[in-house]
Amino acid sequence: IRIAVLALILKAVISMYKKCPKSIISYLIMAMCFAAVAILHINVLWAILASAVIGLVSQGIGRKKQEGAEQS
Repeated sequence: IRIAVLALILKAVISMYKKCPKSIISYLIMAMCFAAVAILHINVLWAILASAVIGLVSQGIGRKKQEGAEQS
């Protein structure tokens, strides 16, 4: 059963990876999340929540920078 669950999770990760925009920030978030869960044994839910917050904040900052550049 564990192998089947792992296969389903891997399939979901691959499909989400193909759909989401790729940037340095997204790769850093992914690496930090992996390290936090695998090495530091952080709860996966906290890692997901932290990743979501970091992603939303970085997107908000990026949009503000774009709007400021367009107005100049």
